[in-house]
Amino acid sequence: MSATDKMYVDAMQQILKTTPHINAKDLIEASVNYFYDNLVKPSDQALMTLAWDRGLTQGQLDDFLKNFDIESVGSEKALLLSYVMKAHPELKFDAYTGPRLEGLLKFYRFKNLNLMSHYIQIGKELNKHGVIPLIMKGGAMKYLRPDLSRAMSDVDILVKRGQAYKKAIQVAKDMGFDLEIQEHSADLHEKGKEAGLLDIHQWIDMRSNYHKNFMDEIFERAERKKVFGVDSYVPSNEDMVFLGLVNMVKNIREKTSLKGVLYTLFDFEFLTHSKTDFDWKIVAHDIKKTNTSPQVYTAMLFANKIVPNLISKNLIDDKNLWKRVSDFCNRDIYYSVYVHDLKLKCKTLRLIRSLKDWQSFKYWYKTRIPYFFLKRIGKSQILTNLYLKCFH
Repeated sequence: MSATDKMYVDAMQQILKTTPHINAKDLIEASVNYFYDNLVKPSDQALMTLAWDRGLTQGQLDDFLKNFDIESVGSEKALLLSYVMKAHPELKFDAYTGPRLEGLLKFYRFKNLNLMSHYIQIGKELNKHGVIPLIMKGGAMKYLRPDLSRAMSDVDILVKRGQAYKKAIQVAKDMGFDLEIQEHSADLHEKGKEAGLLDIHQWIDMRSNYHKNFMDEIFERAERKKVFGVDSYVPSNEDMVFLGLVNMVKNIREKTSLKGVLYTLFDFEFLTHSKTDFDWKIVAHDIKKTNTSPQVYTAMLFANKIVPNLISKNLIDDKNLWKRVSDFCNRDIYYSVYVHDLKLKCKTLRLIRSLKDWQSFKYWYKTRIPYFFLKRIGKSQILTNLYLKCFH
């Protein structure tokens, strides 16, 4: 777990404090409800409900627009109304919302074009050096749905680890970009500007311990295409849904971008329905290979809470997936309820001080000895599960 996962930590602390004897299933449900209550406003839910109403009528749209102030919700969320407009060309938007939405569409269309122009510039230079990037997230969706504008701050690409990544970094330097280099990626900026243009990844930070050879599988399932004139790989629909779920986890746990979550839900709808043989088993495979079961499972339930049945029930009900999720939850419950407080007490204990009188020594062994055994039980998943079954 990352130290930046503040919302997740807050949720666990609050839930386990008020309901210390909760089980794994209820813990997951409670955490999803916590995230939903803290992130999703009634206006957000109303927008998503409207967008997924296949039989939307003019009267329903008019009633929605009476309570939806395009100025107050923010431009990035308001832009999602254009998706409704695209899905229902037969409906008319009122004189207040219509022109403003048209203005937003033009603004973001220009912004998207400007951002993709940098991808074209950098991508063609990478191609000259034998590097074929894999375009991800919003950039890939813009290629797949060019008619829909979207809120994007940068373009994310993945290149193969090793020589290809080194070449990509050198190309970016030679082109005069400032680079903010991390272990897994490099963020490109124009000279003297803070706004990022493009992230070059050699692997994806999923907040889990997984073998980075998994990135090769993403490339194997991808299709090579001309993306805005650049030789690029486009991930399979299944891998894009998986990567979207992973990114949702970051947005939820760090409370960074609900608008990012809402756009991702629209992406899921398109990706799962535009491919007739969409295979949820590949998504399940990705989850298992990357050890992301607990966080992605939470993201799936969160997505379905906003848009019912968006994520396959068969995947959510998968017994092997749930076993991994429940084991993780049991570790959280066990540590939080039985180990955490004892650990803090033990940090202040000193055997020498405890020998000064009987009461001090009794406090020492009543704290230190249980902690000794509980700590070791916590190192075994089987023993942890057994302990909770017997005593929780």
